[in-house]
Amino acid sequence: MGIKSFLIDVWEEKIIEGTNRKALKRIIKANKMYHQGNFLSKFIAMKIHNSNIKKYGCEVYPQATIGEGLYIPHCVGITVGSTTVLGKNCTIFPNVVFGAKYSPSEKNPNGRRHAKCGDNCVFGANSTILGDITIGNNVTVGAGAVVTKDLPDGVTVVGNNKIIY
Repeated sequence: MGIKSFLIDVWEEKIIEGTNRKALKRIIKANKMYHQGNFLSKFIAMKIHNSNIKKYGCEVYPQATIGEGLYIPHCVGITVGSTTVLGKNCTIFPNVVFGAKYSPSEKNPNGRRHAKCGDNCVFGANSTILGDITIGNNVTVGAGAVVTKDLPDGVTVVGNNKIIY
């Protein structure tokens, strides 16, 4: 093994993958700390969150509810809103946005404004999930899709709410 191939292996395995693993660990740590409930843990969780935005370009709010087994292969550009609920074993690819259609109002300041997703969902690169919608289990959202309506279990969505069964 030459020095060039050794350096490429180290770069690909240790540095790139290590960065994504660190970002995901920090996201999960902040999420768990926030949901502990005390002021100090919430404060530290928000500091970790702010650091993740600057360091990794990943904005996963610690207030979101995240199930076990979240997988983010590349954390760049991901935004997960504060009232988002992600089920177990979800995969989120780069530049996915879980956004709200409206701001919190005085009438409903603590209401859910983001999606609630089931288990085993996959969200393709550059997809956008907007509003207070429910996404079933085993759903695949294709790259570049825009989802604004509820989705039943086991469907694939491409384009703008086009469902493939």
